[in-house]
Amino acid sequence: MRRIWQLASFSRAGNRVSPVNGDAQWWDGVELCLSGLGFVLQTIVVMPVVLALAYGIAGSARCLLGLVSSW
Repeated sequence: MRRIWQLASFSRAGNRVSPVNGDAQWWDGVELCLSGLGFVLQTIVVMPVVLALAYGIAGSARCLLGLVSSW
């Protein structure tokens, strides 16, 4: 009887959707949408995001290194 209860409680816990699972499902949908596009369209959609992230990381690194070097 105890084994059946453990299996039932495990299956209930597995059906919950945590925020991480929701984010993962959203990201899977984005990947599926992008993978259906042609290479040129993928590039047009992805490059602004990648360039913005690179610009932000470079600016943050510049500020951090400036603070460290002035210290």
